[in-house]
Amino acid sequence: MYRPTHIAAIPPTVNDDLSLDFHKGNYWWDTATQTEYILEDETIGAADWVVVSGGGTSAWANWIPVFTWVGGVPATTYVARYQTVNNTVFFTLLIQAANASGSSATSVSATLPVTPKDNDTFLPIYAMYAMSALTSKADIYGTMLFLIDAYDNATRKLYCIPNFTLANGSTWTWIMEGFYETT
Repeated sequence: MYRPTHIAAIPPTVNDDLSLDFHKGNYWWDTATQTEYILEDETIGAADWVVVSGGGTSAWANWIPVFTWVGGVPATTYVARYQTVNNTVFFTLLIQAANASGSSATSVSATLPVTPKDNDTFLPIYAMYAMSALTSKADIYGTMLFLIDAYDNATRKLYCIPNFTLANGSTWTWIMEGFYETT
């Protein structure tokens, strides 16, 4: 499904339509009001953008993810927020992992705030990571693919693919956001 996001400090209008390459299912994040929209009708001159979340971060709930590490077990701090709108969960997760465990960590998974729909497919999540204190845009190192596991529907988790090496003595920060359908 084609669902890119658009980020701007203004809300979408009826003219943000197919002529500007917006398609049904696209998301728009208004940074000024912390409101997210989804495009339900892409008709030229009559685009219908529907609010799916809003009210700033106070409208979002906290969740406590359980992290499972392979290899070393870093000291982990995080901020995890989510919001459920109809049958869709929107989430954001910031993880900082400082590895002083004596060995490298090579994989991590995290529990989700609400059980995803059993659709037997991988659900990709946008993520990026940094290998420093993340104090400026220059600290962003790259992107990694996180996804929701498709195989273990009883305990579906957020996984990082491919594996990585978080060496002993290093610190990484992951920033991820995404959405998925619930059961």
